[in-house]
Amino acid sequence: VNENIKASGGPWSYTAGIFLDSSSNNIVNNNMADSNYVGDDGGWGIHLVSSTSNTIGYNMARYNHPNSPCGWVSAASAGIYLETSTNNTVVGNTADSNIGSYGIGLNSSGYNLIDSNVLHANMMGLAVRNSSYNVFIANIIDSNTGGVALLSSCTNNILKGNRITNNRDSGIWIFASDTNVIHQNEIIANDTTLIFFGASHGNYIVKNNISGNVYNKGGLVQTLGQNWFGTTDEVTIATKIND
Repeated sequence: VNENIKASGGPWSYTAGIFLDSSSNNIVNNNMADSNYVGDDGGWGIHLVSSTSNTIGYNMARYNHPNSPCGWVSAASAGIYLETSTNNTVVGNTADSNIGSYGIGLNSSGYNLIDSNVLHANMMGLAVRNSSYNVFIANIIDSNTGGVALLSSCTNNILKGNRITNNRDSGIWIFASDTNVIHQNEIIANDTTLIFFGASHGNYIVKNNISGNVYNKGGLVQTLGQNWFGTTDEVTIATKIND
């Protein structure tokens, strides 16, 4: 059990406030991990690598960043970052003001539960890459540059009951990722609600509260059903869905 630690760092060869490498069955609760940064693409508040069955709960991860922000598509820095890690629970954390970084990021990680976190004022609130069978539920993802990104080869993830609001760019951005379920989320007041890019297909977008437009730029088949667009007028709804 790791509790009540303030973990801050500077420009060292590797900087994470709290780092678990090939570690299991730990509880990391009630810590502050801030102001960690290194190199051009690193800087993590809490970083898990090849770790399983850990609980990361009720921590504050903020002001973690790379020295030179490299854009949200290629960044790896984050408030909380899971890499090649499985069956972890990330619950009740706050990740905010991670400039040039993700609030929470997953890379090549599966079967994790990301539950009831607050992701605010990051470059990207939640970023998922090459990761499958994760569940993201009841998170508040607001006032980031982008809300949620599924970046390449993300399959069979579930986003349910999240509040994705007031993000400067898209609420949800899906690139080359298939058969994900986006269900009962509130996706409102973002610049764009949802964008599909690349060879994304077979995603299910059902029973969400949506404002703004949906763009299927890849042109492949997605399933949209029983979403609320603020109106029952079919003509108005049709104008909000763009292939």
